[in-house]
Amino acid sequence: MKLYLFVISLLSCLAISAQSQQDASRQLEPAQLQADWDTLYAQLQNNHPALYAQWPKKDADAVFRKLRKELDRPLKQSAFELLVSKFVAGFQDGHTFLDVGFESEAFVAYGKQGGKLFPLGVSIIEGKIYCSNVSFSTAAIPLGAEIISINNRSAHEIVQTLTSLQSADDRRSGYVTTQRLFGFSLWHTYNWGNQCKVSFQNKGKKQTVDVEGISTEDYMKLTFGKGSIYQLRMFPEYQLAVLQINSYNSLKAARAFIDSSFQVIKDQGIKHVALDLRKNGAGNSTIGNIVLGYITKNPYTDISSKTWLDGPLMKAVPSDNWRYKTMEQVRKDWQLVGPNRYFKSLSPNQPDSLKHPELFTTAKFYLLTSGRTYSSAHMTALSVKCGKLGTIIGQPTGERLDLTGEIIEFKLPNTKITIVVPTALYTSACGNGKQVGVQPDYNIPLQVEDIAAGRDAELEFLKGLITKESKAVSNY
Repeated sequence: MKLYLFVISLLSCLAISAQSQQDASRQLEPAQLQADWDTLYAQLQNNHPALYAQWPKKDADAVFRKLRKELDRPLKQSAFELLVSKFVAGFQDGHTFLDVGFESEAFVAYGKQGGKLFPLGVSIIEGKIYCSNVSFSTAAIPLGAEIISINNRSAHEIVQTLTSLQSADDRRSGYVTTQRLFGFSLWHTYNWGNQCKVSFQNKGKKQTVDVEGISTEDYMKLTFGKGSIYQLRMFPEYQLAVLQINSYNSLKAARAFIDSSFQVIKDQGIKHVALDLRKNGAGNSTIGNIVLGYITKNPYTDISSKTWLDGPLMKAVPSDNWRYKTMEQVRKDWQLVGPNRYFKSLSPNQPDSLKHPELFTTAKFYLLTSGRTYSSAHMTALSVKCGKLGTIIGQPTGERLDLTGEIIEFKLPNTKITIVVPTALYTSACGNGKQVGVQPDYNIPLQVEDIAAGRDAELEFLKGLITKESKAVSNY
């Protein structure tokens, strides 16, 4: 029954596209579509280190064959993209996805032609959509209002459809990705954006309003923020410093920010330090290690072992690609445990060598996490959890404890669609590897009341925790 429902859901993607996408994407013939479909599955099978960990091979094979038979008529590229997205999402791995990004030819052209996108930031809680950011909208929809429908499609249907197209480790993580890319996903799936009819309810009252879209430039600001990815927030009344790092992408800039932050922490005698990774989705995990180097002198562990699949994509990387030399070393030094599969047990991490060791702090350490805390940021959370380095506050991170990584891309020959696939599998040093999310010590669930009040629930909880602990010490 599950297999039947999944196939029906896949086929519905074609119906959605036919009904909603008034696009100018090119049309492809059945032979081209089938060739790309075959290439897609072959590359996933040959390069992913654990493709069938969540979706049994016999079921995935059956869906693949069923959908291939359906590719017997010409299709628009956009329709095929939805089909690919849905199939790839079935493997429940956030590192395996179709890369239809903000730099794609279709999206760039849409923006240049004056196309607009849905202007509201949203949060998805238990499958319901709530307005969480109105910074770029003049629509009379208040924070915390529940969105009931958009363009006469129910919120339930929209959430189900969009989430099913997102590659994610579980449904909760799919909600997080859907809400983060909500405006883009409405455009890519339904071709909505310039103007939408939105029905919502707030405090028991239902209303319907026309919502004007925003430019692609403003949408990027809405999605990724208008300010720096680094921010040091000081709360002297709590002797608290919060280092917010929204991306692990620039090692040089991150190190400069972290070093300067701990100089301020030292100068002000701060006793509580929090690292905020609630909006951090990926990058270089070394950045997290730099922060941890300031709060611990003891070795700590996040990953106990790593398995690398030396598949066709890795074998084909050019000699000037960093992966080339890395894989040469892997083939030489790691244990061969299967066809093209190399394994290595990993030792605990030694704390990062500080450029300014005099800035090391004995302050109490906290980590703020959410479902958006992913990939390398998720590994920082693993380090804190497994190494018992501090207190984690927020929601569980968005990735399985035994995670995949070392992603590489390939293109389908006819549609030129880019697919991202991991080539390595990491084994967590603690916890149940199949579980999704590093679990916080204090779980602070998303609440509509906090959204409506514009309240940072995790930060307020941390302040309360510090106050409580300070009182306990003073009373001792």
